[in-house]
Amino acid sequence: MNNRKFNQNALLILIPIFICLLIFRNSMDPLVKSDMQSGFVLYYLNRFLVAFGAGPELSQFAVRKMAHFTEYFVLGFALTFIFQMPGRKWKPSLSLQLFLLLLVPVIDETIQLRSSGRNSSVIDVWIDFAGCIIGLGLSYLVRFLRNRSRKPRP
Repeated sequence: MNNRKFNQNALLILIPIFICLLIFRNSMDPLVKSDMQSGFVLYYLNRFLVAFGAGPELSQFAVRKMAHFTEYFVLGFALTFIFQMPGRKWKPSLSLQLFLLLLVPVIDETIQLRSSGRNSSVIDVWIDFAGCIIGLGLSYLVRFLRNRSRKPRP
């Protein structure tokens, strides 16, 4: 394997690992710090919505759930690059991919049980898993459409 390909593959592996570490790190924050971060995002999102005359203001609950979904959407999208890494002889089955995508939110919520003032939520696991699934699905769709457009047409 040439050095450039090795560097690309290493990057494809490091990005989802970095995302997981970031997610787990955020879960270790005490409730007070987590509330401050959510409040900061909430303030600017509501200002943005008001500036464009968009509907009712968002709640902190809504912002937190959107954050869960978004970070796991990005993770699901990034993990597909590992699952479908070019040149690999073995590719994990869809069931293994789904298991791994569910395992990360379960670990994340378990970490929150040990964080000051935080608790775990099964709903958050489902929101996280849905983000992963949609990220995974979008990545596969993009790859499918890209490969389809590259095939010569008769």
